[in-house]
Amino acid sequence: MKLHVYSLLAPHINNSGYGNTAWIGEYKGTTMMFARKDSIVMASCFNIPCKAYSCGYSGVNDGWQDIKINNKMTFNFDRCEDGNIAITAELSIPDDGILILHRFWNIT
Repeated sequence: MKLHVYSLLAPHINNSGYGNTAWIGEYKGTTMMFARKDSIVMASCFNIPCKAYSCGYSGVNDGWQDIKINNKMTFNFDRCEDGNIAITAELSIPDDGILILHRFWNIT
């Protein structure tokens, strides 16, 4: 059995799950997951490649629903606007099989 590792980001910017916009973009050559509400923006990325990314509306077409129904990521939406959103990424597992996960928050 092959292991799959997914990241599910469900932004609730400014303490609200509604009215958020998400997109997949690049910053300095790195693919990143972005979310915004009003003037607040957040970003998330990995230092290893990802096989797939998708943005969706929570409970409708988000990555959790996709994986639950299809047992893998099949959705490939690069943007969703003004809703309760979720961003999903499938991480590539390095050849040595070692994957270290770390969470870092910087609120300014």
